[in-house]
Amino acid sequence: MARAPRSRRRVRVSTKQRAGFSWNTVGIGLLITAFAIGNLYLRTSAKRMLTQTHRMERRIQALIEENKNLQIQMIELSSAERIRRIAEERLGMVPIERAPHVVYYEERAQGNGRGDLLASNLVRKDLASLNPAVLLQEVGE
Repeated sequence: MARAPRSRRRVRVSTKQRAGFSWNTVGIGLLITAFAIGNLYLRTSAKRMLTQTHRMERRIQALIEENKNLQIQMIELSSAERIRRIAEERLGMVPIERAPHVVYYEERAQGNGRGDLLASNLVRKDLASLNPAVLLQEVGE
């Protein structure tokens, strides 16, 4: 029996299968890497922002305390007792013996808009003794 010649068939094996290489695998790997890098970036950014927020909160508290201290200092420096003491010691002023008289102007309903000096005769005489020319001119006497 004679055998019939066997035809040789060539079987083609793709290079993809031989090397174990797939573009899908590379794409998925790159995608996972990109997500991991993005996640790390977001975590470090959040941590940096939290640190900055805590630093700013501490700074705000320090400024609030400084503001309170400055307000206390301002109240102490502007106290009437301190101003009186400085006026007496440095400027040589003396406290007034009597209550001050109040002098005010009242606008005229009609006229040139210049106010009239309203004061009692006693106040006018006291003011006239200090500077009679100006007072008498203002009062119109």
